[in-house]
Amino acid sequence: MNNPIQESLKNGLPVVFIPHKGVDALTIHLRGCVGSSYEKPDEIGAAHLTEHLLLQKNQNKVHFYGGRIVGVTARDNVLFMVKVLKDDFERGLDFLSENLINETFNASDLEIQKRVATQEIKRHLEMPEKYIARVAYKNLFPGGRMATLNTGSIESVAKMELETVESFRKRQYVSQNFILVVCGNVEKGRVFEQGKKFFEKFPKGKRSEEIVHKTYPEFRVHLENRSHYKQTHLKIDYYGYGVGNGKRIAAECAANILEAYIKTKIQKVLGYAYRASCTSLSMGSYGIFSIYTATSHNNALEALGEIKNFVDNKHRLLNKKIIEQVKNKMLADRAFAFEKTSMRADFYSGVWLHDSSSPTYQEEIESIKGLSEKDVENVFEEILEQQPKITILSRRFEESAVKELWGAS
Repeated sequence: MNNPIQESLKNGLPVVFIPHKGVDALTIHLRGCVGSSYEKPDEIGAAHLTEHLLLQKNQNKVHFYGGRIVGVTARDNVLFMVKVLKDDFERGLDFLSENLINETFNASDLEIQKRVATQEIKRHLEMPEKYIARVAYKNLFPGGRMATLNTGSIESVAKMELETVESFRKRQYVSQNFILVVCGNVEKGRVFEQGKKFFEKFPKGKRSEEIVHKTYPEFRVHLENRSHYKQTHLKIDYYGYGVGNGKRIAAECAANILEAYIKTKIQKVLGYAYRASCTSLSMGSYGIFSIYTATSHNNALEALGEIKNFVDNKHRLLNKKIIEQVKNKMLADRAFAFEKTSMRADFYSGVWLHDSSSPTYQEEIESIKGLSEKDVENVFEEILEQQPKITILSRRFEESAVKELWGAS
């Protein structure tokens, strides 16, 4: 596995090249610390709308040649991805640089994108599986920007003015906040030569200050009962570890172990759920260790009780055999993912943007191989000893029943 090569442009933008021989596809990632967490109170929704506005024009420069364009706004960062054939490398860079550096906003474009964003918000609100993941942030981070929808609300989007979006872009879209990653079968010299050609015009500025999110130790329940829900959706969240925390690999292992037990009991033995999962999400400034399932209203409390039982008996879940099995799965998952240029680019653009130690793929593999039973046990203890934040979407559910089951007053 070839290690990445990094050079920095004169404006401070890191350019990372990941050689990937034997493929015709090439992936370009431009990722920056310009997500919704960096919005000021009067800018709610500006990060998402900026992403929309920047990607709306000149897409035929890429689409005409069969390429793909993706934009994603997250809490900590925004990703602009272009996937092209290797012969169209310069076209991909040209599209990104023209839109991100030279594109100007106007009021009519903003109104169109506000309508698009509103429909996106409504779509997520009407899909419980997506909505619960968004509304759960109210439980974990109440009172701040993280407590509101990543996209902004329908109301905040409707109020957004052009000057606000332009101000957010001017402050956040500077070279010090971004990383450019190229993965594919292309010459190294060409990558850095073209990176300089297209992105040395990216304006310099001040790197955004690291975000620190306030955490809350108390048990919390967020319950929404709506008559149209066909199932009860349950999400149990704990604070986890960010990208730069050395414990994130052990937390991922712990999540895989807990998921296996939950799926066995709730899904395969009881038949209560189509999906039962446990994930450890690591972002730049925060982490979330999360359990999720959806079941019929009549079985929901029992399903929640089974999860509580697993949490209470976490030490019984651990043994050398299950840890080795999960480690093998993690290693295989990464090997399968890294066959794709898009997944290699995603790893390096996501991790290197937020982790100053800049770990390589091989270092990630060695961290997994080196996990001990004690490492996983300590993380299990650290996470599951917290008081959880439980989010429930249902037709009928009582908060008192959740508190009684969990032993919370």
